[in-house]
Amino acid sequence: MAWVRRTAFSYTFNNADGTKRARRGLYWKKDTYREWFEWAKMSGKYPSDWGNLDDFEFEEWWKHDDYGFELFCEPAEREPLEVVRLIEDDKHIKHLRIDLTGDPKKLELMFKNFLKKNRTIPTVEASNVFEIKCVCSIQTNLCDERDRG
Repeated sequence: MAWVRRTAFSYTFNNADGTKRARRGLYWKKDTYREWFEWAKMSGKYPSDWGNLDDFEFEEWWKHDDYGFELFCEPAEREPLEVVRLIEDDKHIKHLRIDLTGDPKKLELMFKNFLKKNRTIPTVEASNVFEIKCVCSIQTNLCDERDRG
């Protein structure tokens, strides 16, 4: 038997008051739960924790604060990689907090996604053209003297 890493599908729902619930994951696709719901509703035999399924259509039951997703989701956990704050108004520098006990594959994916969303290509701007010309001419003179000597 081989061990297989299983990645959770994560979801965020809004509460009735408009605030967001914590992002949490499921290990099966939503359609799997839809099938369980429909089967349980037809059979009439299901745990009382599921509520009265006759009162709901699947989507309504799934998003309810006490049923559906809430029954099957994994507990909320803090993301292992997140932006903490910007530093000194520099839009190119960000602080990250990394939970080193987090899943390395998830950290790697989150970091790649962070870079993809936030990476900017640096532009080289000559702030002092005279300084650049001086450095070039000094290097050229030094090379000429070395070749002569």
